[in-house]
Amino acid sequence: MTLASPQVIIACLLIASYINLILYTYELYLAYQYFCGNERCKKDGLILKLAVAFNVIVDGIGTFFTCALIYQFAVVYWGQTAQLRTSHWTIVIITFTGGLSTFVVQTFMVYRYWTCTSIKIIPVFLFMLVLEVFVTTTLYAAAATARKFKGHHEHYRFVILYHSGLVAANISLTFCLSWKIGHLEIYSQETKSLVRRVIRMLVVTGMVPTVLSLATLITFLSRSDIWQISIAIGLLLGRVFTITMIYALLIREKLRGDSHLQSTFTDTVAVPSPGPTTPPERTPTFT
Repeated sequence: MTLASPQVIIACLLIASYINLILYTYELYLAYQYFCGNERCKKDGLILKLAVAFNVIVDGIGTFFTCALIYQFAVVYWGQTAQLRTSHWTIVIITFTGGLSTFVVQTFMVYRYWTCTSIKIIPVFLFMLVLEVFVTTTLYAAAATARKFKGHHEHYRFVILYHSGLVAANISLTFCLSWKIGHLEIYSQETKSLVRRVIRMLVVTGMVPTVLSLATLITFLSRSDIWQISIAIGLLLGRVFTITMIYALLIREKLRGDSHLQSTFTDTVAVPSPGPTTPPERTPTFT
């Protein structure tokens, strides 16, 4: 198999590392806004706060090793084309940290669906999809470390299992949450408007990482000589997932606007003082 030009591969990885740094900087800004500039954060549960902090730290590690990967290819192994075929320890750490961030965010979303549905088998199935993605990441990290993969074919099954599982889990989560919220019994126009905004937010934040994962998979499968470029796209996945999570947490107050809904980190939101002809509503939280 003929390898693509090393300059092309390194250029793509370098561009991806710049974008990764920008995304992580934005992630740090959002995390600062969440912990220091958001009153709602004080009411959130400890587990949620720890999940956000954990992902920010993990993404920081992933970002550091993304820069280390560029240094490896552009400085240490410059001119050694064969090294571009090998899964170096930097790629393994980047992949694992990205998978860890993804697992935390998707588990959080499964939990949100668990709290607002009475059909518990669905969130259990969704968690199985999420767990499959994380297990695949862990197995890839272990196998790549032990065997030092040196070709497209050795990555093949792991990449397909990881990204197909990731896409399936993300689309399923987005659909289930949107369906549940969209089929609530709602009587006030104010609440209907809120629900529409929540669904739009769910679709946007759910589809961005899905499209990125699909792009990674398509790039990997389409050209075996440039499979390393798919790594460049995959570098961004962990950061994108964490950003969508923190963004969803920050946008809660804006989504409600001047609504009298009092959202809590529980499975429902009650609308106080309904009128005599208006049945009481119960709306699940969207974070």
